[in-house]
Amino acid sequence: MPLFEASIWIVHREPGPRSALARMAGGVRGRHEMLLGTPSDPNFESAAPPHVVVLDVSSAALDPEPELDFARRISQRHPGCAWILVAEPVSLDAAALLFDALDAQTIAYPPDARTLQAAVATALEALQPLPLSRRIARDRLLERFARWFSQSEPSELALVLGPRLAAEPLLARGERGTGRGLLLRYAHAVSTPETGPFVRVSCAETTRSDQLLAQIDDGVRAAGSYARRAGARLGLWLEDVDRLSESGQTRVLDWIEFGLPSVLPPSARVGVRWLASAGSDPDALDPRLALAFAELTIQTLPLRDRPQIIETFVADTAQAWAATRHEAAKPFDAPTLELLRGEPWSGNLAELEALVVRTLAHASTEAETIRVLDLRFEPGPPAPGTSLDAPPAPPAAPSPPPPASPSLADDDRVARLAAAVAHEVRNPLVSIRTFSQLLDDNYADEEFRTRFGRLVAEDIRRIEDVVDRLEQMGEASASTASPTETAIDMTALLEGLLDEQRPNIQSKRLLVLKELDRAHPEALGDPEVLRPALTGLLAHAVDEAPERGDLYLTSRHHTATEGRASMRILIRYRVAVGSEPGRGDPARPSLRETVLDHVRAESAIRSQGGTLTIDTTQATETLIVIDLPAPPSN
Repeated sequence: MPLFEASIWIVHREPGPRSALARMAGGVRGRHEMLLGTPSDPNFESAAPPHVVVLDVSSAALDPEPELDFARRISQRHPGCAWILVAEPVSLDAAALLFDALDAQTIAYPPDARTLQAAVATALEALQPLPLSRRIARDRLLERFARWFSQSEPSELALVLGPRLAAEPLLARGERGTGRGLLLRYAHAVSTPETGPFVRVSCAETTRSDQLLAQIDDGVRAAGSYARRAGARLGLWLEDVDRLSESGQTRVLDWIEFGLPSVLPPSARVGVRWLASAGSDPDALDPRLALAFAELTIQTLPLRDRPQIIETFVADTAQAWAATRHEAAKPFDAPTLELLRGEPWSGNLAELEALVVRTLAHASTEAETIRVLDLRFEPGPPAPGTSLDAPPAPPAAPSPPPPASPSLADDDRVARLAAAVAHEVRNPLVSIRTFSQLLDDNYADEEFRTRFGRLVAEDIRRIEDVVDRLEQMGEASASTASPTETAIDMTALLEGLLDEQRPNIQSKRLLVLKELDRAHPEALGDPEVLRPALTGLLAHAVDEAPERGDLYLTSRHHTATEGRASMRILIRYRVAVGSEPGRGDPARPSLRETVLDHVRAESAIRSQGGTLTIDTTQATETLIVIDLPAPPSN
């Protein structure tokens, strides 16, 4: 029994049979109103949309034009209403062929009252109001659209959503991951009072028109009775229509202009709104097909052109994720947001959204904020043909190598190096000087002499270590005056460095998490220069990590549209609160307590055209980010 007031039209040329059909159909339970008339009755032109039309076509065998014209006008004006055709038994098959564009039930005339009532009841059952599940899905669509587009709404959106153009073809152009499909779904959902099914057809998965038709047919059949809602319009999304062959695009143009072929069910041929998505390349889309969408074409923007939305988008996504789980939202802290703003985001908002929800899913339930160490990046760039197939955005350009002595190329670097040396040498000298002043008064004390000898030996080793590292920096600086640039397998190099640290890792029972890019593992540089720098940085990370702590190592290759590429290496580890420097190898000061090794590593990396950033703003963790030039992935 319908939960709404149904409108039933009874259409017959003769008044007597009209009344009889109305009387029999009126036995259907529920609230309904009836409108009776001939096929040319003007009352049908101004009446409210019908839910069910009972059309007698018995006279159509001699003169079908009145009924055909009525069916054409009403089906176009009110797509989605249910049709019941009544005809003489010998004319049923002919009537079904003649009115093949209608998704109609056929009944023999004169009908049995129960048969007609059952047909009307079946039609009305398919037109029930939206169930709760679809209402929830619609609300989620609206909320997600607001997160993606509220900060940078396309200028054409108001025109696209207007009811006056709700049936016109709509094209969304832009890179993948920018929300093209989301925008099309939203336009379909809000531009018509009664939203019909939304059928997605992947043009990238087919080369033949019959395969496209099969996808359309499957989508419509999956929608079931939902496709026959009164006033509903089928939204047909051709995803990546520009990836079709030239002949395929020509066939689609024919369907848009002249309708889908009769091999599809009538519900897929009445009330279709053509929706399509395509890339930004103007040469990939047939100009004639582009003209078919000329009235409504909307452009989506890549994330790299609007980095200012990242902070709000991350916060809104985290809030929505937490709300569905009845949890308090975890904010992303400032260093983490700064890192996210610096990412190239080749997959645009789709990639960022996936990172946020993946990070939240793996975050500790006790954590109050999301920090850099918590981020869950993918292990590498997506394979060709995946949903993130747009060319990656340009990575942050590495600093170009200076012409000579890059580690001492500017006054600031010299000052930092001098301060680092002074700091590391002064500490042991202070302790030696202090004990030497007490030596005359305490020389007879054997315990004092033993402690003094041990202290001096240890501090001398520390000073010698500083001198050795300075000497190595000088040799590296001299060797990079004319650096050797080769392709280095960074995955193999990092794996080897981890193996070298294996005894320390095992002794401290560290959990090592690694996500190394094996598809495109190469960086450009001199391995004799980069290896010592990476060795020192990784050794410091292992040394500083607390017992049973964790260490995360990842590498990712990025290629820009103009061919420039980079390899990013991240080392993240937690440090013990209140820990003392040098708690591992006593000859190696803590990276958090000195900048000498930082300057040494930075000089080596910069000499290769790369950059090094060490973030210790969090008291309990350190992030090391290394960017190196790399060959393009193709």
